[in-house]
Amino acid sequence: MSVVLSQSVFLAEQVRDHEGPAAKRSGVTLYELMERAGLATYQQAISYFPKASTFVVLAGVGNNAGDGYVVARLAKQAGKQVTVIAAISDKPLKGDALSAQQAWLDAGGAMTADASAIEQADIIIDGLLGTGIQSKVREPFSTLIKAANESQVPIVAIDLPSGIHADTGVVQGVAIKAAVTVTFVGIKQGLVTGQGRAHAGTLEFNDLGIEDAFLK
Repeated sequence: MSVVLSQSVFLAEQVRDHEGPAAKRSGVTLYELMERAGLATYQQAISYFPKASTFVVLAGVGNNAGDGYVVARLAKQAGKQVTVIAAISDKPLKGDALSAQQAWLDAGGAMTADASAIEQADIIIDGLLGTGIQSKVREPFSTLIKAANESQVPIVAIDLPSGIHADTGVVQGVAIKAAVTVTFVGIKQGLVTGQGRAHAGTLEFNDLGIEDAFLK
């Protein structure tokens, strides 16, 4: 990890607008970027919580969920017991997130809308809401976030704790209180300002191998 990127802070839009071109310039597809993000999250999860054998992955409907499905697949392949709770189970995913979900299903995975598995988890992976949220968290996301927080199970957030505004660090009504947040490509301003700092827990950064192109 280079000092330049790990100490620079970006607006969510800057990361969103430039990670695609940077990936392309690095010869990496956006799906490969998602695979790398999922792997980075999984590796940090087992590094911080090596005894965790029962994983619950909370999945929304965007790319954050796609990263979550990658984590779920890797955990299952490593012999963990994995439950994916899909926030909106009847809303079809698109693009790379759909590919990641399909890979999870192909690996023998399934999705449930039943949140009761949260109580039995050793670790929760937060893939509910990404950096795009601009308004108050709505149902069913708010209920899942509250259930995860109240469970006292350690939570690893993907990129940003769900419910935190990526630029201001403000809690949008309700937000995940993570033990660890694994953030990618550029550190979002909301992770180091406002309430975001407390909700992120320990911050781990991964440039997903596209740092040089991203900085250009």
